Amino acid sequence: SNDIVKTQILSTLIDWKDDNGLKLYYELLSEHPPVKDVYAYKILSAFSDSLSLANDNIQLLTKLFEMEDYKVQVLRICSSLYNSDSSIYQHSVMNVLPQLTEFVNSDFEIYFQNLNRSKNAYNYSALIYQYLVFFRNTEKLNYSNLCLKLLDSKYVPDYLKSAAITNCIINETKIPSK
Repeated sequence: SNDIVKTQILSTLIDWKDDNGLKLYYELLSEHPPVKDVYAYKILSAFSDSLSLANDNIQLLTKLFEMEDYKVQVLRICSSLYNSDSSIYQHSVMNVLPQLTEFVNSDFEIYFQNLNRSKNAYNYSALIYQYLVFFRNTEKLNYSNLCLKLLDSKYVPDYLKSAAITNCIINETKIPSK
């Protein structure tokens, strides 16, 4: 498909070290990003490798965050920016916080619907985990209600429950005993 070709081209361009390759990379990623069958980890690896580059392109990252296949990697990159020692990077993340939290409730709802339907929502587990890490690491984010809902479900994997418990502890939310 077209998206597979775009992904392969972007994955190749990001490894080029010359200005023309990088210019084409940014142009393709911002104007014609692949939207299906995306290997986002590879495509966005430059932003993971360079927080300065990620910070300079945070608007592009938040635009990509609107597309399902990019959410996990964008959250991971933004968590790294926020956890850095740079107040400039932290401020950048806080400026795009509304965009990064816009889909929280709907993404969790989709996760729970998939979980209730099949007892396994594996495709969404990575995203939910990354949200939990992002909540934990970003001040002023308290989604304890979602964490408690995770803890209340018997089908949620243990690693997600552990992350939810950590969030509850950080936010001083009472964890119900069972």
